[in-house]
Amino acid sequence: ATCIVFWSLYAMEPTLIVPEWAEKLIPPFMNHITHTASLPFILVDTLLTCHRAPSRKTGSIIVVAEVIFYFSIVLGVRYFNGYWIYPFLEYLSAIHLIIMFFMALVFTWLLYIVGDTMNIMLWGKQLLCLHLMK
Repeated sequence: ATCIVFWSLYAMEPTLIVPEWAEKLIPPFMNHITHTASLPFILVDTLLTCHRAPSRKTGSIIVVAEVIFYFSIVLGVRYFNGYWIYPFLEYLSAIHLIIMFFMALVFTWLLYIVGDTMNIMLWGKQLLCLHLMK
């Protein structure tokens, strides 16, 4: 999700996602380390490692909890420091923020489902993983 969302917004207008003051402090290669490198590492890990994943229900609860935690950090920075981590949030009304957060949560959950399905297609059910781990 990070790779797709960050670079989509960055392609439209870099200052929507990275404030101008941060652009001066952070070298461009750091954006790639932070927002691009995760994708190939996750894909290689999925292809090379049989993961013993939790049930879909448990995995979904964990993903939703992580997204809510992340959003609470974003909202906390706004509340306590008076600015948005991502400048584009400044332009959204309260209802648009709620819709955007909900859509991001659903998108992240769908990516989890795709990743879990891909893992099952590559490695089969958990029993195969348990057999390979012995």
